[in-house]
Amino acid sequence: MKLRLLLAALALATTARAMPQIPVAPPLDLVRLELRYRSARIQRDLGWGLAAAGIALAAAGTATAVFGAYRDNYDVAGLLTGVALAAAGVALTIPGIVLALRGQDVMAEVGSRMRLFVPVVTPTRSGPSAAADGLLVGARFSF
Repeated sequence: MKLRLLLAALALATTARAMPQIPVAPPLDLVRLELRYRSARIQRDLGWGLAAAGIALAAAGTATAVFGAYRDNYDVAGLLTGVALAAAGVALTIPGIVLALRGQDVMAEVGSRMRLFVPVVTPTRSGPSAAADGLLVGARFSF
């Protein structure tokens, strides 16, 4: 009797371990989605700002390098300074663009998730045909 009970418990334990656990979708939390959207928007805006500063720095570096190279006495220090500024500008531009694009991707993903669960309110028709139906003001909900 004890052996049967032990075998039954062992069989039950092995089948329970063998069954895959089905992941349950977390409940919709609009506050988390809004925070993630806000964070992604800040990330995107900072990325574009960083990219713009990098482009300006690269342009200033290029102008400095060209000015240093085409002076009468061939200013090597100006040329090297311009090249260094241009390299620093490119070094700022690339991460800025990557940061901005990643932020935009997250914004699009979170925005589409929010639109799936938040009803959209659109106004109904207005004018004489709406008045004939007895509607003065109306809204249509779509889910």
